[in-house]
Amino acid sequence: MFLFGTPEDTAKLYVEQAASSGGAGLKDLHYEDMELQELQDLLVYLRIAYYRASRDTEDEAVVSVITEWHDEVFLHLLEVMEDFRTLVCSRIHKPIGDWNKYHKLAGCASAN
Repeated sequence: MFLFGTPEDTAKLYVEQAASSGGAGLKDLHYEDMELQELQDLLVYLRIAYYRASRDTEDEAVVSVITEWHDEVFLHLLEVMEDFRTLVCSRIHKPIGDWNKYHKLAGCASAN
């Protein structure tokens, strides 16, 4: 993918590309205004975008922006989805990057 504009512009392109590759697609809503299923879909799209950007670009700023967006949605899901913490702590949910980071964010008992 060609990089142009700000890292946020490029990150947005990665997320849009992930959303257009299958599934329900993205709604033009802030994540706090999304229904639970839309939030879960968004987290999947952010995960896809993260791995594609990590593979395609050497611009760490783009990957950092996607990680920041992912983390915001991740933390919001911890607040609004009753069993999300359980999914994270039992390692059923597969986060991006360092699993221990998300284990700690979710307040899981141990990183082992």
